[in-house]
Amino acid sequence: MKKHTLFSIFILTTILASCSTQAWYSAAQQRNQQTCLDDPSNKLEKCQEQQMSYDQYQREREKVK
Repeated sequence: MKKHTLFSIFILTTILASCSTQAWYSAAQQRNQQTCLDDPSNKLEKCQEQQMSYDQYQREREKVK
């Protein structure tokens, strides 16, 4: 029973980790976008230019590896 439970936890963790990277990035981007909109001292265009798509983010991550 213990082996089955540990295996189930491992599988669930692996699935969640692989599916959630883009979701986490998307949520962070949305939070940053809201910060751009909420802070009147920010220049909206400059703030938005600093954000990159998930695909761009992945390419930059691969360059660092």
